[in-house]
Parts: sequence; structure tokens; C-alpha cells
Amino acid sequence: MRVKVSDLVEGCILEEDVMGKSKFPLVAKNTVIDQLHIEVLQSFLIEEVHVSLVLVNGDPFSVVPVLDKMSDKTKQLNEELVSRDTNSAFTSAYLKAVSLYKKQFIQWQSGSPVDVVAVRSLLLPLLEFIDSNTSLVSTLHHYSTKEDYLYHHGVSTGIIAGAIGKKLGLDKGTYVQLSIAGALADCGMAKISNIILVKNKALNRSEYDEVKKHTAYSYSLLKDTSFLKTEMKVAIFQHHERVDGSGYPVGERGQRIHLYAQIIAVSDVYHAMTSERIYRSKKSPYKVLEMLSQDFFGEYDAAVLSNLINLICSFTPGTTVRLSNGEYAQIMFTKANDPLRPLIRLKDRDEYIDLEKSRALYIESV
Repeated sequence: MRVKVSDLVEGCILEEDVMGKSKFPLVAKNTVIDQLHIEVLQSFLIEEVHVSLVLVNGDPFSVVPVLDKMSDKTKQLNEELVSRDTNSAFTSAYLKAVSLYKKQFIQWQSGSPVDVVAVRSLLLPLLEFIDSNTSLVSTLHHYSTKEDYLYHHGVSTGIIAGAIGKKLGLDKGTYVQLSIAGALADCGMAKISNIILVKNKALNRSEYDEVKKHTAYSYSLLKDTSFLKTEMKVAIFQHHERVDGSGYPVGERGQRIHLYAQIIAVSDVYHAMTSERIYRSKKSPYKVLEMLSQDFFGEYDAAVLSNLINLICSFTPGTTVRLSNGEYAQIMFTKANDPLRPLIRLKDRDEYIDLEKSRALYIESV
């Protein structure tokens, strides 16, 4: 009998080959269906298949009633409209927050104390957006500019840190505090010479050594505030430490680096590498995540990095992406063990490519 893929259960037996665009079947006749088969069929947008009236264990296969197609389509259109409205509102709130953060930073440069409550207030509306739509985290790299990088970086690092904290299961009070700590991790940059901050080429050794002091400056500016927990202040001081001991200011390693520092570290480096900076061009978020996982293996906490990857790579089947070679493709199937390298179908050539096997290619943008 012919049934909807959405009605399949494990143990169904295929009565006909399921064909895709190639001459080889996606799933062959007589295959006993399991959950992976169902996911593959859904990823290839297969709607109906022929299966036996009985399951592999001999029980009859009872089909669940199919939902009306039009109602599904209407629901999808409504979701797209809500998404567009949400993105527009988030963009407006985000840019307002960056403007407010910039005013705060200029005041810090003039010697004013850090107003933690003000920073909390500009972050809270953004965290509410993220709470209801975590995919907004993957849009942050679009906003940053060379001229205002420092201010975008503060706000975005805070948002990303809070989102990772929530995904790791921290309670709301804690991940809000973590978001504030992420946003203020670089407040000590206000004590660095402006000549260094606006330099349009790579820093020399003495300039870099001066910049490395910003973690201590940040801690000094915040150590007496009652609006940040002690562990958040420690995280700010440690956010440039690395698991393998290669970081600064102390060269701590492994478990001696607080989890919250690890979260801010990953948030900080991810946003930095995906943003346009005065002396360095931005990279694809997906390439950056792969670099952090492979090229910088051992520097960052694996669980924290894994949660960031899951936040950024929430691909759904049918999503259009641009590849590093300039071609466009559709996501067909995302693998849980390697979400950065899904199975794709090229739009122009109707060819399937497994990015896990084609390592020279990667997703440039969505």
C-alpha cells in the first residue's frame, strides 16, 4: 500500500524501490525501515512510499491519518512571515543595543565606572529574542562593521555566551549573568591606547603585549561591583586562557579554567573570526567552526564548542546555501555527528555531494 513518509514507523517493509534523481535507489525494495531511513526520505523530500500491510514482526501496520496538505502549506507560510517579522524586530533591537554599548564604552574611556545595570538592560531584550528563536545567533556576524567592531563584538559575545549557557542547561539567572560577563569581557579595552585600537594593520609585539593586558583591566574595572557574581569576574579574567595552556594572562590549562570562561572564550573567538575587522577580513561562520574544531583542537572546551556548532548549524532540509566555490545548493540531509558537512544537492547541475567526503568545499553562507 502507498503511505505518507510521515506515517512510517520502524519495522515497515518497502515494497518498491524509492528513487531519487540518480539511477540508483535511495532506499531499496524489501528494506526494513528504521529511523535513519525515515530521516533520509524526509531529507530528500520524498512524500509517499509503497510498504507492506504488515510490519517485520508480523503485526499489522496501522496508518495514522494524514494531515491536509493545504493546512501544512498555510502553516509554513505563516511561520515564514513570523520569522521575517522577528528578524526585523531583532535587527532593530540589536542595533539600538550596539549604539547604547558604544556610548557606555566611550564613557569608560573617559574614566567613568562600568554601569553593569545599564549593560544588563541593553542585553535583556536581545536575550528574549534568542530565547524564542535561537537561530538568530547565526545572524550576528552580518551586522558587525570595521569601524564599530568593538561595540558589535561586546554585544554579540554577550548574546552568544548567554545562548550557549542556556543550551548547556544553565538556569536563566545564570545565563543572563554569563551574557553580561561576555559583553563586559573586553571592557578593559577602554584602557588601551586608542592608537592601538584603530590601527589598520597587524599589531607589533609591544602593541600586542599591551592589548593582552585588557583581561586584567576588565577584571579591575569590575572586581568591586555587586551586580556580577564572583565566578563571572573570574570568567572575564580568564576568557583568553586556553585548555592546552597556550593562553593568557596566566597560562592556566584544563580544569583550572572556569566553565564560564570557556564559554566566553568560544563566543569571543567565533564572533571575532566571523566579523570584518580593521586589519583582518571575516571568514565564513561554518569554516570558522570547523577551524576551531580541527585547526585549534585542544584549545577550546569540546562540549562548549559542540553546543555552539549546534546553535549555528540548525540546517533544515531544503535550506539554500552558497558554497565556497560560489555555487548554490540545497541541504538534503544533516548528519548528527558532523552538522557542518551535510549532504547537499547542487542547484545548477542537480548533483549530490557529501561535504563530509568533499573536504575542499564548505558552506560559505545561508
